[in-house]
Amino acid sequence: MFGAPKQSTVDFEEHSAHAMDKYIDAAVVKLQELGLPPVESSARKTPVVGMLAHSGIPYVVTIVALNRLGYTSFLVSPRLASPALKALLDLADCHTLLTTEAFHRVIGEVQKERDVVVKPMLIREDYDFQDAPVFQRQYDQEAEAKKVAVIIHSSGSTGLPKPIYLTNQSCIAAFAIHMDMRGFIAAPMFHSNCFYETFRAIYSRKPLYYCNFAIPLTRQNLIDMVDAVKPEIFHVVPYTVKLLAESDAGIDMLAKMKIVLFSGSACPEELGRRLVERGVNLVANYGATETGRVMNSARPKGDNDWDYLRLLPSAVPYIMMDEIAPGSGLYECVALDGLKSKSTVNTDDPPGAFRTRDLFTPHPTRSGLWKYASRMDDRFTLINGEKVLPLPLEGRIRQEELVREACVFGERHSFPGVLIVKADCAANMSDDAYLDSVWTAVEAANNNAETFSRIPRDLVIILPADTRYPQTDKGTFIRMQMYEQFKEEIESAYRGFETVEGGQLVLEGEALEQYLIQKLREHTGGEVPFAEADLFASGIDSLQCMQMWHLLKRELDLGGHQDELSQNVLYETGNVRQLAAHLTGLRKGEGNEKTDDVAVMEELISKYSNLQRKDVVLLTGATGALGAHILAQLVARPNVSAVWTTVRASNDNAALLRVRKSLDTRELKVSNEHFSKVVAVSSDLGRSDLGLTPSKLTELSNNLTCVIHGAWAVNFNIPVQSFEDQHIKGVHNLIQLCLSKKSVQPARFYFCSSVSSAGGSPRPGTVAEGPVISPKHVQGTGYARSKYVAENITLNAARGCPNLTSRVLRVGQLIGDTQVGEWNTTEGIPLMIQTAQTIGALPALDEEMTWLPVDVAATVIIELAEFTNAQTTAPVDRVFHVLNPTRFHWARDMLPALASAGLEFETLPTEQWMERLRSSDRDPVKNPPIKLLNWFESKYGSKEGAAKTEVLIYSTEETIRASPALDAVPDILDKEYVSRFVGRLRGHWDGK
Repeated sequence: MFGAPKQSTVDFEEHSAHAMDKYIDAAVVKLQELGLPPVESSARKTPVVGMLAHSGIPYVVTIVALNRLGYTSFLVSPRLASPALKALLDLADCHTLLTTEAFHRVIGEVQKERDVVVKPMLIREDYDFQDAPVFQRQYDQEAEAKKVAVIIHSSGSTGLPKPIYLTNQSCIAAFAIHMDMRGFIAAPMFHSNCFYETFRAIYSRKPLYYCNFAIPLTRQNLIDMVDAVKPEIFHVVPYTVKLLAESDAGIDMLAKMKIVLFSGSACPEELGRRLVERGVNLVANYGATETGRVMNSARPKGDNDWDYLRLLPSAVPYIMMDEIAPGSGLYECVALDGLKSKSTVNTDDPPGAFRTRDLFTPHPTRSGLWKYASRMDDRFTLINGEKVLPLPLEGRIRQEELVREACVFGERHSFPGVLIVKADCAANMSDDAYLDSVWTAVEAANNNAETFSRIPRDLVIILPADTRYPQTDKGTFIRMQMYEQFKEEIESAYRGFETVEGGQLVLEGEALEQYLIQKLREHTGGEVPFAEADLFASGIDSLQCMQMWHLLKRELDLGGHQDELSQNVLYETGNVRQLAAHLTGLRKGEGNEKTDDVAVMEELISKYSNLQRKDVVLLTGATGALGAHILAQLVARPNVSAVWTTVRASNDNAALLRVRKSLDTRELKVSNEHFSKVVAVSSDLGRSDLGLTPSKLTELSNNLTCVIHGAWAVNFNIPVQSFEDQHIKGVHNLIQLCLSKKSVQPARFYFCSSVSSAGGSPRPGTVAEGPVISPKHVQGTGYARSKYVAENITLNAARGCPNLTSRVLRVGQLIGDTQVGEWNTTEGIPLMIQTAQTIGALPALDEEMTWLPVDVAATVIIELAEFTNAQTTAPVDRVFHVLNPTRFHWARDMLPALASAGLEFETLPTEQWMERLRSSDRDPVKNPPIKLLNWFESKYGSKEGAAKTEVLIYSTEETIRASPALDAVPDILDKEYVSRFVGRLRGHWDGK
């Protein structure tokens, strides 16, 4: 069984083995639809399909589905730059990538140099159904065992990643070596650690839970997730251990585990020792992607040699510890022929072996215990698991005439540094002058290095020209002995680096925010679009977080509180605005209290300071045209303190970005101050909890004063029952939310319906501002019928709950706004107008129109939603018509206005226009208006055409009384107005 959070840290969803099996069969169907047919067993070469995506359950499903189809999965790191990605694809002979839009830019750069077919990465909707057929593929069992199942990549001696090929046989052998415990893991899928542990969980039949890869791994988030899961074993990298060990709560959590198993790099000795003394069963894990797990430091209680590894019993016959030189005390781990989990051979000494190039030292008194020392190829590992190749850095620095030797260090630290020995010609230079002279060489080396390999100026250690250091006969330094000789200087440099005195720069408010955004761009490459943007969603990773931490300590005046600035401060504050406020608080001495106490005090202040009415509004449909305009106007109102927006998105960050994009697309200018009122949440209105976490649902329920429900699928081709799960249930669930508020007065509920709910009323006639008289008066589409159902649910709630204000707002045809004329081109009227371009004609409809600009409609809805208290005494059955009280005729008024705006077309009787449309291109991509055909035929008949239409009038008397905005509706036929929205539509048609 696997578990993963859906949206937050604690809403874990579990997937049984049976469910996963069904998912995989369904995924096989989807992959074949994407153009990946089963691979013939006789195929000479197994095709490779790359996976470049964020981790999660879909990732696991896709790996196994590809395997069932006979493909090799190539697990690619999302952090790769385009040169490394291209090199890897070339080496792995991979020409197909499953990915998401987030990686299209880097893939696009690769596609300039080689062919790459991009297909969408599977998402849950692609496989979460139960009627997929069981998939079986014929294959030769012996040949399949030797076939490469998965490719994982790591760093090679050239500094570029290299692919590592894992056969089905080696994978199964590696999977069989497991810890047999309920587990939790925070490593991404493309790491061999997470890949192996995922399938070890299957073999052990014990659950494995993943962290939420869509949110920052802060200390509190980790504690919350682990507390929800309560695992026996916690799979981590040392960086995660260090992060948790910064608080008593984190250490206490680690101590509750049976095992805290770390891998990827060595754990700092002081940190490990402190945790073991506090009761944490810290266990080192050692293996290579090419060998699987072969050692760990699991030991009986009372044995405190946590950093000494023991060979696993199954590995003892097949592991050789080979001393690299007599008397050196350094031994290379060598996997011998016969180790079933070994996937790679790289030496004939001995034959069929794999030399790991990892060096170990033996325990001074206990036989069979080994401590990791370093890489033989001089690569060392930072505390966050990133591997630094020092050779290119050293080589570039050593080119300088002033430099005799350069030795890069950094094992188990956050950043690398360098020891530089002066050349004889620089013997008399002061250290400061010397550093100024050689710093350009260090910068040049940094510019050609990966971000995590770059050396800060404060970690350059200058050594005198006459320094004696360990050398080989060839005159090159001996790395491990170099580190040992200058251990004190190195540790002193790190202490100074982490305890800088602070800068002189004093900034606050918007100036500090702009400084932070600029520094994030300059020093991390992160593009933060605005101050409230989530830093994690903007691509700031843990390494960049540490880089910014040191920069801020060095440049900003923090009032002497530098030591109180957490290395994880970017994740803990979340965005630039909160980071700026935190830094200002530190400088003023306001950030010294414990975080928990601050949160308690703020909660108490908030709880007892709500002395005047402030509206907290829940708005659905904010990513649509009407919802975007309602949102922009709501947040500008002083009596609105917050607007919660529900969005169908993968997480809250993605929801906020969609809302921001919706506003920007429509050129709606919302200031940072006003946008800070927006609380965007990923949601599912069809669920009783709306898909929100318990804490968010409680917060919303306690504070909510009004719901404006505008989200609805505009689809005229599906039946009414198809609207039940998400939309009709959503109305019920939102009304329940209004009633759940713990106060005498429930939150108010306003449902944005459609005039189509009464569009089948007999003509001529008038539709009153009240309930639809009969179901027979509903327009004959599933969309209109679903609106009719929701209207009656809304009105019944008002009748049944005397204290509940529950209103129906019946919205008419909305058009482009009065400022820029933006109109959704997928709606019926814009599609019909587009036929002027696609078939050169428009129909001579004999109909009267009551169109309303979308921004005016938004104002009307807000006014009706009691923000002006204009209709508090309205009867419970009152329905308000949100449409233009001024009517105009399509053929007599609108067609001439369109022509005067420069649109060229022929006016045809409706039946002739339909015939011309029917004979046009049937491809809706090339010819979008073809989608109108079904709707027009259902409305007018496929043969008879449009007879004279009798007028149907929707009364607006009560709406006009309640909403002053309708008294100022602009003239829809105004030439400037028509020209504006026609120009806007033309821009969309032309792809501008």
